[in-house]
Amino acid sequence: FYLAYKGDWLSRDELLYVFYSDSAEKPARANLRQLLASLRRLPYAEGLEIEDTQVRFQIENDVATFKKAIREEKWVKVLEFYQGELLHGFNPPDLSEFDNWLALERQTLHAAWRKASLTFATELATTERYALAVEFLTPLHKADPLDEEVMRVYLEQLYSSGQKTEALETFATFRNTLHHELGSEPEQNTLELIEHIQQDKPLG
Repeated sequence: FYLAYKGDWLSRDELLYVFYSDSAEKPARANLRQLLASLRRLPYAEGLEIEDTQVRFQIENDVATFKKAIREEKWVKVLEFYQGELLHGFNPPDLSEFDNWLALERQTLHAAWRKASLTFATELATTERYALAVEFLTPLHKADPLDEEVMRVYLEQLYSSGQKTEALETFATFRNTLHHELGSEPEQNTLELIEHIQQDKPLG
């Protein structure tokens, strides 16, 4: 997973740091050699390149496609290829440095998905495709119901698409959750938005 994700040459020293940070260098290098030898025999490891000081495994994967779509600002593809948390459920024991790396990458990919979803929703709204904006924002809102900025944009698109009741119900759920879990209240911007929705006022 790590080699495929990186997709470029990695030094053996980096692999030692990530996977054997708690081991003495000599046995760690021996373990790495054995691991790489085992990898060669795996049926899906075709293309694995191992040299004296570096290793590379270049294969097509969904993360690379996701990042390429972001660079090209192809938002539909970005949202299509984001399938949730990176390596969800994969948490091998006793790999503290790998765990740190994985946590950071998960946050980075989620942030990229969030930005893409908000950007695309804004573009859709400018052409009054509010229902489609709701469709793309729904997974993002469900992934983090307490992300207030996302929820505001979501409420705006619900209301603009004629789903006033759903917008008010979504806000009520958010407010109750915020109060019970964090003991706080919605931001002023959110309260003003809800007031506009309740009074059927135009937004913007």
